[in-house]
Amino acid sequence: DELAQRGRHSMLEVHLVPHSHTDPGWLYTFDEYYVRKVKHILNEVLHGLEASPARTFIWSETCFFARWFESCSSSDQARVRRLVDFGQLSFVGGGWVMHDEALNTPHAMAR
Repeated sequence: DELAQRGRHSMLEVHLVPHSHTDPGWLYTFDEYYVRKVKHILNEVLHGLEASPARTFIWSETCFFARWFESCSSSDQARVRRLVDFGQLSFVGGGWVMHDEALNTPHAMAR
């Protein structure tokens, strides 16, 4: 009875983690995917995070991020560094590309 009473008054806390999965070489070549999708995604993430300091975003495909970051002006690179420093932009996975979730053993994820 006590558990049922507490359950009626408790709130469900939901966490949304904004993320964009950009799979190099899947539908397009690396270069096509970068030009068609990735550079626009990252440009919008930069503007969106600055416009809303409470927002966060995670990125996993380091290969695309590296290309985009190298193409940024020094002032845009400084903007990106600030977002990282403030915890708004984070990198996950630690690899050049995101590992395949279907291969979820530690050995497969490390390859």
